[in-house]
Amino acid sequence: MGNFQREYLNEYFNSLTDAQRTELLIEFFEELQIQEFVDCPTKQNLEEDSGLVPYWAHTGDPLT
Repeated sequence: MGNFQREYLNEYFNSLTDAQRTELLIEFFEELQIQEFVDCPTKQNLEEDSGLVPYWAHTGDPLT
């Protein structure tokens, strides 16, 4: 992705309300989950280890 696109998306994202950002993130994550790029811990996983975070499905590495 080029600098122009990064700057444009950054400005667009920053112009959204917190609720819109949250909704966008959830929709984006759901689409990536459908495509099997990302996944999320289950409720049971979180009960056992509350420190788990969303992760890249193919490697198991955290998204962050």
